Amino acid sequence: MPDTTETTETTETTETTETTDDTTGTPEHDEAETIRHVNAVDATVGQPMLARVTTRKDELQAALDALPAGDARTRIDLELALTTINELLTGDLENIPAVVVADMNRWLERNKHLAETATAP
Repeated sequence: MPDTTETTETTETTETTETTDDTTGTPEHDEAETIRHVNAVDATVGQPMLARVTTRKDELQAALDALPAGDARTRIDLELALTTINELLTGDLENIPAVVVADMNRWLERNKHLAETATAP
């Protein structure tokens, strides 16, 4: 019996309704509106792995450069992530072996939310 797999794509949309407060004249936003942060990992989906890794590496390096001196825990995490990817970015980058590409993908997923901060709406 042949194995058939059905794939369905879903698209998320956020509806925003805006009304005006009659007393102040300022716009009121519907509570369904959400603000989503898109990091380099999500923004580069579909690009070659080397481009995705390089973009994320540059993003983490910029976060490390802007980090306050007192935030030792985050500094250690960023330095570890950058050291790990620098080790993977050696050798022939024109013909990256599949094993290294898989490691790069794991690195991207592992460090996807590193250096993000939570902001209250």
